[in-house]
Amino acid sequence: MEYNIEPIYYSARNVAKITGVSERSQRNWRARGFIPPLPDGRHFRADVFDLSKLIVANIAAERFPVASAALYAEICAKAVAVHALCQLEVWDGGPRGGYLDFWRQMAVQAASDRFPESGVMGLMGNVGRPTHAARYFIVFADGSAWPCDDLNDMFRSAGPEELDGPVVVLDLLHLGLALARKGFKFMRIAEDTSRSRSLQRRVRPALRRCAPPCQREPRPACVRPAPT
Repeated sequence: MEYNIEPIYYSARNVAKITGVSERSQRNWRARGFIPPLPDGRHFRADVFDLSKLIVANIAAERFPVASAALYAEICAKAVAVHALCQLEVWDGGPRGGYLDFWRQMAVQAASDRFPESGVMGLMGNVGRPTHAARYFIVFADGSAWPCDDLNDMFRSAGPEELDGPVVVLDLLHLGLALARKGFKFMRIAEDTSRSRSLQRRVRPALRRCAPPCQREPRPACVRPAPT
């Protein structure tokens, strides 16, 4: 069975309700570079990845310089959104009661479609073939920062300079689940009955029971972006 998936967009007013970032702050953050500027004559419309970026930026802005906070928000937004999209209630349409592995596959596909040029940043798995979202994002004292699944492993492998000062850890899973519980739909999914390629990406999910829920599956491997 093949499906078409497409994001649902929200106005600045609804974005404020979902993220807690006021419309005025959204305009200020756009001017400061936290979120990209709008094309002339267009109103702001946010999908689940934009919402996730604002949520992370709201946290990072209190702890890091603007440039670093914007970069961390960009990376973490993908993982936060994927964690949210692993929850059945955020999808409009699709098979009711489908296997959790199905929704995880749809979530990763949505992230890969949205960010084809850098899809692995914030996602975990084999290079070029992400399988799930990172559980945590850690910023060490020296400014190096990576998404990871295992905090204990990251701290064991950290050097003295990385631990010589405050270390910030973002729980991306917690942020994603909190976003999913806001009561909004973030993606539409519908069975493709035309058997022809449409403007939306066509995906062929494998409905298997072999994988556990994405929010409960620790993975030891890390894909590390360049230190900032």
